[in-house]
Amino acid sequence: MNVKFIAFSCTHCPLEDPEAIRWLHQQIEDVKPDYVIHLGDLLEADSASRFPAENPWDLKDEFDAAERMLSGIREVGGPDCTYVMLEGNHDLAVRDQNRIDKRLRSLCDWRDLKEMDNWVVGAEYNYCRKRGVYRLGQVAFSHGFECGSNAGAQQSVYLGNEYGLFVWGHSHRPEQVQQTMWTKTRPLRYWHANAGSLANMDREYMRRKRKQMWGQACVVGECALTKSPRLSRCWSAETRIFRMYGDTYEL
Repeated sequence: MNVKFIAFSCTHCPLEDPEAIRWLHQQIEDVKPDYVIHLGDLLEADSASRFPAENPWDLKDEFDAAERMLSGIREVGGPDCTYVMLEGNHDLAVRDQNRIDKRLRSLCDWRDLKEMDNWVVGAEYNYCRKRGVYRLGQVAFSHGFECGSNAGAQQSVYLGNEYGLFVWGHSHRPEQVQQTMWTKTRPLRYWHANAGSLANMDREYMRRKRKQMWGQACVVGECALTKSPRLSRCWSAETRIFRMYGDTYEL
């Protein structure tokens, strides 16, 4: 049995980009996926940040924005689609130790959002092949943990499967589907792709980050729901890019 999927990442509500979200709706209408997968960082989690901030919103505003966005995606995808949410590092912050007062932490868990009744929580933010990854056949989905130039390749081997595809976000840098290389001339039987971010790419506090390779994208594909190992690829996928940072902002 083959299923179609769309994976996207890093909406950072309430900083989701409305134009990028409308573009995602168009992709969902076009593909008609069986699975829609949010790869994590649903929230900005400003209230749990270790850095001082004077942003004009609170955690309730983040929750309200997330509810509206997720509900809109589900309305476009329809009732026959499975909706999957993975936890990102920003999402973990609102329930992690030493971020929000322990006496209030249970009230701040994003998994208790009303809209989450319609989504499957597919993975927690844990650098673990079991708890930190959601799998469809040979395709492994995770928020991602590394940010270096070789991050996708490294994680595809550690978190993915042989002959499989590893789909992640986290770095905000979209990557087309590519084969993992051991050296420049020695390919491995692993593949990886990055879904970028669907948030505002010019956020004030991110001035300290190098954003030249940031982009808004999603990963679209099809895979067989096989549970046994295969000595060949049983999936196909592509990264669809809406726009890159340089398309909108001055580099």
